[in-house]
Amino acid sequence: MNWESFLDNIAAGKIIPVIGDNLGLVKDEKGIPTPLYQYIARELTRKLNIPYTGQSISELDLAHPNDNIPTTIHTIYSNIDKDRFLTKPLEQLADITDFKFYVSTTIDDLLVNALLKERKLNAPDLDVIDYSLQQQSDTPTTEETKEDKNRVTVFNLLGSLGELTECAVNEEEMMEHFISITCKQKRHAQVDYFLRQAKNKIFLFIGCDYPDWFMRFVIRILTNERFRHRNLSDYIVNDDCNKCPELNRFLTYFKKNIIVIKENEKGNTQAFIDEFHERWTENVKSIPPRFEGTVFLSYYNKDREKVKYFKGMLRARGIQNVWFDIDDLQAGEHRKLIESEIKKCKIFIPMISTQALDHTGGYMWQIEWAAIEKRLEIDRNNIEFYGGDKPTFQLIPCILDNTAQNDERIPAFMKSFTIWNLNQDQDKVIAEIEKYLAPLPHATPLSAP
Repeated sequence: MNWESFLDNIAAGKIIPVIGDNLGLVKDEKGIPTPLYQYIARELTRKLNIPYTGQSISELDLAHPNDNIPTTIHTIYSNIDKDRFLTKPLEQLADITDFKFYVSTTIDDLLVNALLKERKLNAPDLDVIDYSLQQQSDTPTTEETKEDKNRVTVFNLLGSLGELTECAVNEEEMMEHFISITCKQKRHAQVDYFLRQAKNKIFLFIGCDYPDWFMRFVIRILTNERFRHRNLSDYIVNDDCNKCPELNRFLTYFKKNIIVIKENEKGNTQAFIDEFHERWTENVKSIPPRFEGTVFLSYYNKDREKVKYFKGMLRARGIQNVWFDIDDLQAGEHRKLIESEIKKCKIFIPMISTQALDHTGGYMWQIEWAAIEKRLEIDRNNIEFYGGDKPTFQLIPCILDNTAQNDERIPAFMKSFTIWNLNQDQDKVIAEIEKYLAPLPHATPLSAP
């Protein structure tokens, strides 16, 4: 598990958590923690006056179509005292404030309650979209999401028990909900909103302990791409990771990250969430963010350690939206994702060194520097033709070694900007970056570095 890469992607807002139904527990009549939906299934068999043999809710609903199972589920769920719920993993995931968009594959409201508790949100700050094949709940517009970057959204992909006629209880109904995302005809606003949020994003499937075939199906639908065509590496964290070797082999072949935390009494999912939350807290929450807007660090991979140190200095100053891809990139891999980040970053910092300048055929030159030169040209044309609008970003070239500032190998478009030497001017560079980033409201000022 490459935690550094994972946490960087979290900080950049590039990971969407997909919450499964294994994250909520409830104490049964003997006080034993039991998965919520297993408890509900057992209570259903009592009400149906049939033996409980491990049936799932889906199996019971399909086998008893005339017994109005959704209504009975709602009754069972509503009668559970709040102090019987055990929702620590959901509360830990809710506490990770880098997450702004959650996808839930459950029909309960435990995640919503965890967010209200941990984020101390008011109801207007939390959008809950109960996805429906027919009716449409309120869906945020593009303008609203641009205006309020702190808004949190829970997309209940299978609906909610609050809308009994619309929620998906069995696997047949679940498949219809998932498949509808791919339908291009008569697609309504909820699906369009989901697809906008999911574009070029990495998925973290957590606690989605579906059968082998169904898990493959869910991943394929939500990523909206063929496995063989998808360059982003999604993450899968389940309790039964070691119990499905065929699924593991299939997903590993397509570069999916099967995360297995060493065996312990907590179970793999809880162990992962504990470690994730602890690392995220140490990495981010200990130093509150002071600025909004992304800083893109473009570097040659052999300069990684120097750039990594500088990134740490930025994070220590509360500049936490720093794009720093530590993966070894191959041609085409992550290209759409990186180009998307370059198009919207507030500051682009090309990291210049002798070995970087000599490697003109590399990813940094061919993709990143080419993309930012194109964006710079568009900015200048807009300013020239539309009357003095401010640039949409700032270029801050930085030298990492003893390369001369007038070195002829440095691209011409960079030479129209001040070129800094990071060894001599690090504090000035950080001050320059802070000057071009928007301070967050109520951010605590820090003393000069």
